Amino acid sequence: GGEEEGIAAALEEALGSNAPAAPEKASKGDAGLTSARLYDACHARTDNMLLQEENRRWQEHASSLRRTVRELERKVQSLESMAGDGDARPAGGAVAEPRSSL
Repeated sequence: GGEEEGIAAALEEALGSNAPAAPEKASKGDAGLTSARLYDACHARTDNMLLQEENRRWQEHASSLRRTVRELERKVQSLESMAGDGDARPAGGAVAEPRSSL
C-alpha cells in the first residue's frame, strides 16, 4: 500500500542505490538485514528532522540577537548624540563594536 511505498522511499533515500526496491521483495535470508537497514533509515530520517527543527530554532535565536544588537546600537548612537562628542561612553573606555556575522 501507500505506507509501504513511503517506507521504501525513505529507505532508498537514506541508503541510496543499495536499498532494495521494496522491503517485501527481499528474500527470507535478508529479512534481518533489511529490518536493520529499515530501522537505520528511519532512525536517520528522524535524526534529520530533529536537526532541521533545531537548526530552525537556532536561526530564529540568531535573528533575535541581531535585532537586539541593532536596538542597542541605536541606543548607543542616541546617547552619543545627546552627549555631543561621545562623552556618554563608560569611564572604562569605548563601547565594543558589535559583531556583524551572528
